[in-house]
Amino acid sequence: KKAIAGNPSYALNYLYLAQIELYNHDYVAAKKSIDRFNDLNGYTKESAEIGLLINHSLGNSTEIEKYQHVLETQFKTRV
Repeated sequence: KKAIAGNPSYALNYLYLAQIELYNHDYVAAKKSIDRFNDLNGYTKESAEIGLLINHSLGNSTEIEKYQHVLETQFKTRV
């Protein structure tokens, strides 16, 4: 969080924070962090996979479908 405060436009800090929050089962915070990463950086395969995991944990079917679509179309990953 200190790294984000020092440079709020550095996208990777949000990806790392989302991973930590996911590990700590703080899914609402993890969703905000991964959404911010994707806003700043665009989707990566890793961010889409993390987003899918987060939204599965939250039971958010609309977001699950979005991330499945991203993985299938942009990264040719079957989910």
